[in-house]
Amino acid sequence: MPVITHAPTLILLVASVVAPRTLSAADWRLLGAAMSAEIAPRARTAVVTVRYRLVADGEAAEIRLRGLEFFGTELDDISASVHGNRAPFRFERKAAPAVAGTISIPPGCRGEDELEITLRYTVRQAIGLEGRRFDAVLPLLVPEAEPPAAREGFFTSETRMPAEYTVTESFPTVPRTTAVEGETKRVSLTLQVMPAMVRWRGTSGPPPLLTFGRSLSLGVAGVILILVLMGYGRLRRAGSP
Repeated sequence: MPVITHAPTLILLVASVVAPRTLSAADWRLLGAAMSAEIAPRARTAVVTVRYRLVADGEAAEIRLRGLEFFGTELDDISASVHGNRAPFRFERKAAPAVAGTISIPPGCRGEDELEITLRYTVRQAIGLEGRRFDAVLPLLVPEAEPPAAREGFFTSETRMPAEYTVTESFPTVPRTTAVEGETKRVSLTLQVMPAMVRWRGTSGPPPLLTFGRSLSLGVAGVILILVLMGYGRLRRAGSP
């Protein structure tokens, strides 16, 4: 997977996942989701676990999910469980890069007030390497559920990576916490909605002096400085006899 930088492409692809959808007779509501992942740079893979909290307005027999295999990634070895018990899962690839899946809800769990559904899968070609730079792309399967009202902490994510890795950019938001435990670094973030993917970019070893964020900040500061100088110059000219 190449190291990628095209933000407009990301916006278009994410929009196709979160666009309005048709709900089943027993409409689902997503209460929250938590992702944990571990990336293996040498194998260029990542193992992802996502826990969803869902409520159905009726006795739904299944829940559908969909997503995108971003930038050449491939979802594999997918398993599902409901309340910790393994559940049947059907996976299908649509027109690339779209994918979809269906989890069958065990009869004994249908009609419950709240379900905890867990997906575990491997992301092939999740890690792009270019010299010291890395680019980790972790696609997510999003339930076909009523869009929730945005709220703090609705989605949480923790990714484990080698301790020598330094994150310099991320999508869709900046990391909230970073902690090192031995040879492992844990990078976490929270969002008010569920994204279609989580992405980390950075370097192994010391970070570069000019990261994207720093370049952007310097650019904004430069524009502000120019505007201030232009304004000052006009004031001086206006005050000259």
